[in-house]
Amino acid sequence: MRNSNARTHNSVLSVTAHGIIDSIAELGEQLAWLGAFLRPSTFGGELAFSRPSVETIRPARTQESRGNDTGKATSYTCILTSRVGLQKPLNNRSSDGQCWHGLFRTSSVVEGYPILRRPQHALGLEIPLNIMIALMGSNHIDVFDGKCLIKAFAGVLFPIKATADLLNWHLIFNEDGSEMSWLDKRIQPEASMRDIDFGKIRHIVGWCFRVRYNAGKHVDPERCFAFTADTSCTL
Repeated sequence: MRNSNARTHNSVLSVTAHGIIDSIAELGEQLAWLGAFLRPSTFGGELAFSRPSVETIRPARTQESRGNDTGKATSYTCILTSRVGLQKPLNNRSSDGQCWHGLFRTSSVVEGYPILRRPQHALGLEIPLNIMIALMGSNHIDVFDGKCLIKAFAGVLFPIKATADLLNWHLIFNEDGSEMSWLDKRIQPEASMRDIDFGKIRHIVGWCFRVRYNAGKHVDPERCFAFTADTSCTL
């Protein structure tokens, strides 16, 4: 990237960048993610899902390259936008890998970006341990009755399964905001914490207790996620 500059007007951010295609494309990906992430939820405290997209991209002009470069440089105008909506609700959020929704209010989750590979299929949101503890309003991991817990006033996170370098956590909380007891019967950690280095392992909040294998079977298209890209899209 040779140089870039930005300016704002009303609610529009305009960025001018000069460089090779790859560096400009990477900058566009970052700006698209940032713009989608900073859009707050407008659904009355519900977690929103924001998907960035390229609204339009068109050549602006072609001019002779400067400096030691040879050939011609082409300028493009690209407009990025994002669509915000609610995810289709599941029958039981707490048992379908979406318990992590309870950690957020009036926030937006950006869709369409890759995540780190996982050794096996696992629903949920990967969060660094220190951020996970902060989101719970706690300062550390507690040990109560031999159980490792991250306790808040109205909720608790507890480990449910450990595999390879992943540790799955499950979140339960009282919807009415009332205090949760340390002896709540719903707190049932299943993962053994023996010999686990919490600082090195990856942490995922969300666990699906019921998994159905549908490979090779007919499945309702509305329950599937499909991502497509234009043939001119540079990945």
